Amino acid sequence: MNIRHTAAIFITFVFITIIHAQNITTNLTTDPQKAPFVIDDIHTFNNAFKLLANESDTARILQSHYLDKGTPGLKIFIEKYDLTSERLTRAIHKHPEKYASLSEISDFLREKIKIYRRAYAQLKNYIPDIDYPPTYFLVAGYWGIGCGLNPLILKNPVI
Repeated sequence: MNIRHTAAIFITFVFITIIHAQNITTNLTTDPQKAPFVIDDIHTFNNAFKLLANESDTARILQSHYLDKGTPGLKIFIEKYDLTSERLTRAIHKHPEKYASLSEISDFLREKIKIYRRAYAQLKNYIPDIDYPPTYFLVAGYWGIGCGLNPLILKNPVI
């Protein structure tokens, strides 16, 4: 399975700000071309994941090198969905190949963000005074939270 196909199945995004808007609404914009798409948590996860090969305490590494360093979107997700290092560790042990493949996903996401911006621009036609909150892409516990209704992207590590 190539990276584009894998990513199409496992990628989705969620408006974390809708869950707890008061926590991260300082970065709103009315311009769809300036809508913030944040992929920092994926980079942070990949850096933590690289450390797992040399370290036996997976939960500790994930906590200190991923969850503790998370963006506001990840922090809200942790709170809302009880994402813990232990749950993430279990998911990684169950699906190691899926999590390992995330190191190749950044370029794919950058291309998808262009498509999302076009969709945002179309949405502005229907809701002229719309404010676009940040959209956070993050790595979670492979349980399908935030996957919407598309059955092809249920049970994914990236949200």
